[in-house]
Formats: sequence, structure tokens, C-alpha cells
Amino acid sequence: MPHTEFVFLQTPFDMLNDDLHFQFVRQAIKEIKEKGDTKLLCQYVNGLVFNQMSAKAGLKKHGERAWKALLKKLKQLKDLDVFKAVHVLSLTEQ
Repeated sequence: MPHTEFVFLQTPFDMLNDDLHFQFVRQAIKEIKEKGDTKLLCQYVNGLVFNQMSAKAGLKKHGERAWKALLKKLKQLKDLDVFKAVHVLSLTEQ
């Protein structure tokens, strides 16, 4: 039977709910403060970075919540002028 205090460590990253994400990060910070050990934080960051999904998969899995998050990210890209219009005739083969 899993140890209930550390259930977040025994759960696949993509199955963590918000509460378990919070517990994971809180425990990682505690270990850094108490022991100077960053292993748990690295484990969390790796899970986060390598658990990305396409917009299509995210919309299918999370529905309205994903749609709102996607629109928020796209608005950030627009507000930060990440993209600019380029006339098609100015493009090169490269």
C-alpha cells in the first residue's frame, strides 16, 4: 500500500491533480531548505517539461479549461509582439 503522505511520488506525473502538484512542490522546497537536496525539484521539473501535449490533445483531454489556457497563451504571444507580419514576396527559399 502506498505511503499516504507521499502519494504524489507514487503517482504518474500526468495523473497528478492540483493538490498533488502542490504537495510535490511543497515537499521539494522543504528538502531544499532542510537538506540542500534538489533531486525532488529536478524530478518535478523534468515531469513538467517532458509531459507536454499538443493543443489538440489538451483540448480533447481538458475541454473548456484547456481552451481558456490556450487563448491566454496566444494572447500573451500577441501582446508581446512575438510574431510580425511578413509579405509573402519578401520570403526567400531559405
